[in-house]
Amino acid sequence: MGERPSLATMPNELLKIIVEQAGYMSIQRLRLVNHAFQEFIEDSKLDYSLKEISIQLLFNQVSLTLKQGKDSDVIVYKQHEQGTEIQIGSLRVVKKEVNFLDLFFCVLKDVFKNQISTIGKLNIELIREWGSDWKERFLHANNYFVKRLQEMEGPEGQDQWRVSMIRVAGSHDHTKGILSMVDPNYLNRIEFVCNWNRLNRNNSEEIIDLVQWKSAKELYCLMGYCQGFRRLDVTKFSHFEKMEVNITTVTANELHQLIKSYIENPNFKSSVILYKNYQGDEPIDYIRARMAQNRYGQLEEEVENYYRIP
Repeated sequence: MGERPSLATMPNELLKIIVEQAGYMSIQRLRLVNHAFQEFIEDSKLDYSLKEISIQLLFNQVSLTLKQGKDSDVIVYKQHEQGTEIQIGSLRVVKKEVNFLDLFFCVLKDVFKNQISTIGKLNIELIREWGSDWKERFLHANNYFVKRLQEMEGPEGQDQWRVSMIRVAGSHDHTKGILSMVDPNYLNRIEFVCNWNRLNRNNSEEIIDLVQWKSAKELYCLMGYCQGFRRLDVTKFSHFEKMEVNITTVTANELHQLIKSYIENPNFKSSVILYKNYQGDEPIDYIRARMAQNRYGQLEEEVENYYRIP
């Protein structure tokens, strides 16, 4: 009788296809089976085919969520008195004398190295820098984390990541630093949340001067009530096919110019501009007012205007 078929006797080309569909954690388990599988995974240049990568940083831990299709693997790295505690579902393991960030970036390096196809969504949430006693410590932690992120190479040694959509929750400097790591040829949508940081004209222009900004087709920007891009011409956003953005002040002339550019763009879909101040004598169609909620969920007396097209 012939040898019974198994993974070990399967042609490498077919085995590669099967393994790539197994998911990140299944591939890591396969590494531990024997040296043959470990060498196969190292030599085959697998594509993890991840659809979404989510990173959330807290002061003493970081979580990594890897989504492939409908399934997700969540790995949490926590600071521990003996080193690092790794949590995967109900499983908890302590790695002694290893820093939790070093271990996290070691795994992330492997993820980016073996992610050949475009990542559908990359979500990065940094520590919120508030509270006078903790702000400097949080800022230092965020700066260090973003610096380590910028050292991550993309597939095949490239210095940028292939991402279709990126979402960053952090300050303007961190947003700019992370956004600059994305390959503009693959970027379609930018989302960022800066509701604890006010953008001024200088750092607003630093972000919109990035080639990634100019290449993206969609924009979603949430900065909280009365915050947003300051003293910035709204026509700088005219290349987006779809957007929702906060701007502190708009003028009648800017809005008319924006409408004109949208009319000339056959791919335009919709635009929502949230603003605090309007400069112009003539009324503009579609201007409405809505009540803004504070962080306690109560309605403020002041109104925040928005301009919606169409």
